[in-house]
Amino acid sequence: MAQLRDDPLQGQTIDGRYRIKHRLANGGMSTVYLATDLRLLRDVAVKLLYPHLAQDPQVVARFEAEAVNAAKVSHEHIVNVLDQGVDGPHAYLVMEYIRGRTLRDLLRAEGALTPRRTLELMQDVTEGLAAAHDAGLVHRDMKPENVLLPATGRVKVADFGLARATTNHTATGTLVGTVAYVSPELVTGEPAEERSDLYAVGIMLYELLTGRQPHAAELPINVAFKHVNETVPPPSHRVPGLAQDLDELVEWCTAKDPEKRPHDAHALLGEIEHIRSTLTDEQLGVVAPAAVAAAARAQAEAPVAASDAAADADATSVLTEDAGRTAAGHESGTDGATEVLGQRGGMQSDATAVLPTGADGQDRSDVDDHTQVLDPDGSLRADDATSVIPTDHAQTRAYTRAVPRPAGPADASAPAAAPAHGGDDDGPDDDGAGALTPRQQRRQTKLEQRRWRRTAQVPTARLERNTRGRGLIWGLIVLLLAAILGTAGWFFGAGPGAPVVIPSLQGQPADRAVKELAALGVEAAQRRVYHEEFDDGLVVGTKPEAEATIRRFQGVELIVSRGPELFAVPNLRGRTADDAARLLADAQLAVGNVAEEYSESIAAGEIVSQSVAPDEQVRRGTGVSFVVSRGPAPVTVPDVVGEALDDAVRLLEAAGLVGEQSGSEHHASIPEGAVMAQTPGQGKLERGSTVSLVVSEGPQMIEVPRVTGKQLDEARRILEEAGFAVEVTEGTFGIIFNTVATQDPAGGTLPEGSTVTIGVV
Repeated sequence: MAQLRDDPLQGQTIDGRYRIKHRLANGGMSTVYLATDLRLLRDVAVKLLYPHLAQDPQVVARFEAEAVNAAKVSHEHIVNVLDQGVDGPHAYLVMEYIRGRTLRDLLRAEGALTPRRTLELMQDVTEGLAAAHDAGLVHRDMKPENVLLPATGRVKVADFGLARATTNHTATGTLVGTVAYVSPELVTGEPAEERSDLYAVGIMLYELLTGRQPHAAELPINVAFKHVNETVPPPSHRVPGLAQDLDELVEWCTAKDPEKRPHDAHALLGEIEHIRSTLTDEQLGVVAPAAVAAAARAQAEAPVAASDAAADADATSVLTEDAGRTAAGHESGTDGATEVLGQRGGMQSDATAVLPTGADGQDRSDVDDHTQVLDPDGSLRADDATSVIPTDHAQTRAYTRAVPRPAGPADASAPAAAPAHGGDDDGPDDDGAGALTPRQQRRQTKLEQRRWRRTAQVPTARLERNTRGRGLIWGLIVLLLAAILGTAGWFFGAGPGAPVVIPSLQGQPADRAVKELAALGVEAAQRRVYHEEFDDGLVVGTKPEAEATIRRFQGVELIVSRGPELFAVPNLRGRTADDAARLLADAQLAVGNVAEEYSESIAAGEIVSQSVAPDEQVRRGTGVSFVVSRGPAPVTVPDVVGEALDDAVRLLEAAGLVGEQSGSEHHASIPEGAVMAQTPGQGKLERGSTVSLVVSEGPQMIEVPRVTGKQLDEARRILEEAGFAVEVTEGTFGIIFNTVATQDPAGGTLPEGSTVTIGVV
């Protein structure tokens, strides 16, 4: 792969957060860059709409809406959408950056996969589709290029529904899809739905098992209408030895009528799991001829690749970097160009192609520098191209009636060439061993003709006239013919070959359905599948479908429900809420209501109880509610002021708190050793909290000042400022001179707040 040219955006920062490192790929509507998230310091994949698309408000609005829808889906098998926005001329989408390769790369390397590897990969893909469909999101462009195989081993599905953002710009009445994988209803103008994705999964199953796609043609429009006019052949026609279950699985997914496909991705997922568990190791290990050829080709090319790598270290580094450029949302194409096709144009593999929607072709007015306009005589391959298929009903019917054939020198009598991909060619495979060259075939034919002519000249029996036996012989012939005709009439009229219309058995118990078919002379086999709507033992459907006409000897397969698939509820007690959410997701369950309550025994943040008992079997997606502990309930702070310190500590401990002395002070009224203050003084605290206590040192001792001979007011002031209370007594004749004559006590020390008595004359 050639290294991408320098880009003017390299080194710039988008929206002040995403610094562009280098370009990863170009697509039909956008360019994908490797960037650094400056806020979270991680590598991300940034998809930028082309400038002419970013200037269209409708395209940008649709682009943003699809990004919001895709971001709603969080699943281990889906590429995560991290951010989106518009920064000046740039409309961008941010996704997780994934190193690895695509499923297409794996197919190119191995040619085809064993049933074991195929079912393993498609189970992961179907799980991702089921999650997306549950969120109301249809992929619309499932193909190996959009299946990523990271080094971590977890398969990722990319580009969910984002192709719809271009339809306002490229054409009206069109639908984006890939001709090799597009479903019949999309070709004929019907809207896309979940079962359109399941059709593409069926095509991918065929391609993984055989190494080729089932339909091929020179023109993409011919490939598209082969999906409408032809059925997908069983993969065992190309790979002998494949189990019948695999043929039936492909047939089920690729039914032309969407109603005859799996009703949703969960039903398909259950069937894949069932087949994986029932096939033998020998059936799961069948190797397709394409895989053998790919292995031989890889072995033959290994010395050359090794010498090339040793000779050119720079090229090795480029290839290594390209191998890691598979990122979520990368455009599938190798060149990323959008090609507008004429009536006979083809398209490059992996490119986005726009097929004409009218007789006069596509409006070219909005094709930009990134678009290649092909001449009418262009003839490029159309196997893996993402195409915009016309949905004009009149034109669709015309194409359906007569699909155009590519011009060529071969006439109708010439033998058909083996298709490049898929199909039911009866001739030897191109990769097969021992095939004769045309010259050897001509020589062998001439030898056989000469040998026949020589043998024909030698008499083998003597001819004699026997007129008596001739009548007997004719009589025996007549009797034999009569017996044959009678037997055939009975066989096809009332015997095992008689036609029978399959009745509608859906919803009936399986044993009753078996009896009803037995009454019609039809033998019934049963296949059990998980089903969300029908209880265990009830018939989901039949194969062939109801109202179909069969011969009695063909038999009918009853599809019987196992009931909904049940999952064990994990034990959440003692777990955190985050751990509980992860455990429930791993068990295919959901988080219900989350409440909080105080608990004396369970630590804060841990789960106290759950709504469904552990190990109980419930349906997929059932919500499990749980209660999270807030820790012990708060306690009321008791009032311990005036209590002795030891008594105060005991009272606090009894309330679930801790009493701690923080200091001591003198207090005029509280005796020494008693609590004079506490913090906090009231309210509630969490159990185990500390209450600070201040202990009284008793009243302070103060020396009594002498005030005899002083005027009454001055004496009172001096005593009160010293911290004493003053009591005044009058002389025998009352207060005449207003002078202190006596005081009690007249000196010494007293406790603060004591009373001093003075006599005034």
